[in-house]
Amino acid sequence: MDYNQIYKTEHVWGKNSNELLKSIYTYIPAGSEFLDLGCGQGRDVLFMLQNGFKVTGIDNAEEGLIK
Repeated sequence: MDYNQIYKTEHVWGKNSNELLKSIYTYIPAGSEFLDLGCGQGRDVLFMLQNGFKVTGIDNAEEGLIK
């Protein structure tokens, strides 16, 4: 699967963060570090940043990181 080609489309996985993440993030102490491996276009990274977490997002598809 060529994720670089897939990520040329806007918001492949949607704009909203993962529903499971949204239901559990309040159990994690604010300011904690969050690592998102395979972050794609960063919807969960952005959500966690907006909620006060220190975030690192990693993806091997450069096109996803550009968006």
